[in-house]
Amino acid sequence: LGAAFRILPLPPDAQALVKEGGVDAMQIVLVTPWRPDSVVAYYRKALSADPFHLVNERASGRSTALYAEQDNGPPIWVTVAPNGSEGSQVVIAGAKDADHPVVTVTSPKTADTGTAAVLPVRKP
Repeated sequence: LGAAFRILPLPPDAQALVKEGGVDAMQIVLVTPWRPDSVVAYYRKALSADPFHLVNERASGRSTALYAEQDNGPPIWVTVAPNGSEGSQVVIAGAKDADHPVVTVTSPKTADTGTAAVLPVRKP
């Protein structure tokens, strides 16, 4: 998920609909059969636990937006709204934080000699 999300808390029974963005910023749209009040309660708890710090929560109409910062990582924005008569739609947005870069370590590469020796991985 690149530098936009270091940790991505997902609500129970979530299904991803759309993922937009790139390495530095991303937005994911999910749906879940859980009611909006239950999903908001889930995010209140998840974004109040380490490494997150819930900074702001705002209700507007039928949607609730939450903003959290995390220790040594990028901030996260979550918006929860009803999805029809049942369930919720969740929009999660993240952006790279220049003050706390995220280092993504990929799988070790193997040599193509038939020995499968692990090659060193250089950090950027």
